[in-house]
Formats: sequence, structure tokens, C-alpha cells
Amino acid sequence: MTKYNSFIVHNAILYTDMDIEEIERKVEISLYDKDSELVTFHILKLTGNMVKMVFYRDFPLEEHDADSIFDTDMNLITGFSMNCFRSKEAGGYPLLDLRYNDYNGHWFTDMQSFIDFYRLYLYTREYQEIRQMGVRCYKDKIMMHITFEDEQEID
Repeated sequence: MTKYNSFIVHNAILYTDMDIEEIERKVEISLYDKDSELVTFHILKLTGNMVKMVFYRDFPLEEHDADSIFDTDMNLITGFSMNCFRSKEAGGYPLLDLRYNDYNGHWFTDMQSFIDFYRLYLYTREYQEIRQMGVRCYKDKIMMHITFEDEQEID
């Protein structure tokens, strides 16, 4: 039996038993197909029950509160349309409680709400449970790590 855990990056369903190069290639193709080629994706560490990844931005954003995440970053991580991270008044179909930043024109939410949303998304798509997850957005990159409950078994 093979042991694995699953995770989702930019709408690509990935597994911890995959080769790092294969994961990066699948995500890069997904990013390129969605006109998000201004970002480079890399796996920093991959084990059976943990993954650390990073998105490097070609064009840095301005600094922002570490406890919040912008619509563009939520789009990069999930692969969901930007309309999912905008209010109805702005023509969107919000999946989270969002606020608007008049200074930079981005919609954003608090980080814990996004993490809870990602956990639910992963569970509903893959029945995958997460022990711990962290996301940190910097002006030049997005760091993300997931620690899984345990390894799943497949025949």
C-alpha cells in the first residue's frame, strides 16, 4: 500500500507521494493557463505528512498586515476566480467575509478566515484533514505550509 496526503494549489489536486518536479510543473501549467504567469511556484519541503511551498512574485506588492490576505493571493493559492474574492457590489460572488482597501484597491479578509476556508475546500474536495496550516504573505512572495493529520493509505 502507498501512503499519501492530498493538497490543492491553484486548482491542481496534488499528492505528497508525487515527485516535487511533477508538482511544480502541474502548478506552473495551471498558473500559466489562468494568466497568472507573473508568479513562480516552488516546493520547499515535501514529506508524507507535510508540505512547504512558496509563490514568488515578479512584481512585489506593497506591505500589508500579516493578519490579512489579499484577493490576488487567495486566487493564486486556490485557483478560484477573482470574483469569488470580491463583494456583490463589485460584481463578485464572495465566498468569505471581505473588506475593501481604498488605498490599493484590493479586497481582503483575515488570515484565519482564509485558512478555515482552505481547510473546508480541501476536505470537501479530497476528504483531507489538516492538523496545522500557515500562510504568510510578503510583498515579494507567499509562503504556505500544511501539516496533515496522518498519511492516508491507498491500495
